[in-house]
Amino acid sequence: TSISTSDKSTVVITNNIFFGSATSAAFHSVSNALIANNIFSGSSPKGLNVGSNVFSNNITYQTSYDTIPFGSNTGSGNFVAQDPQYTNVPVNNFDYTYDFSLKVTSPGKNAGTDGTDVGIYGGAMPFTDLTGTPAIPQMKSLSILNPVIPVGDTLQIILKAKKQN
Repeated sequence: TSISTSDKSTVVITNNIFFGSATSAAFHSVSNALIANNIFSGSSPKGLNVGSNVFSNNITYQTSYDTIPFGSNTGSGNFVAQDPQYTNVPVNNFDYTYDFSLKVTSPGKNAGTDGTDVGIYGGAMPFTDLTGTPAIPQMKSLSILNPVIPVGDTLQIILKAKKQN
């Protein structure tokens, strides 16, 4: 998985885990972005046309190019070529049975730009689990009460939602 073609200074790429093989790159043609609090496990942060970004408080581990920042990129607080020390991730790959939380000895523990963990369990909206259910309210049903309405009239619906714990 990679992020491609962005040159906006409003782009923020934060609290992700980028997995891949030794030849994969997390970015292609990405510039002017803030790239912070991510873990690059196998997938290199260095790809084609990746420049003028700010790399802050990221971890690189077992990638084809661990050093950040590089080229015209800037940044600080990065952990270069260091094991993120996941609780239980035996290989650089995704599996729902793995535990991507960081051990207390991890260099990324409470080391994000915001003082939370680097990776998916940090930031403003950390993962609560890997069931695939996001920790945001979810729509459970939607009923349209008047499917045919004149122009300018009001559409009437019944919306049921559930908050996540």
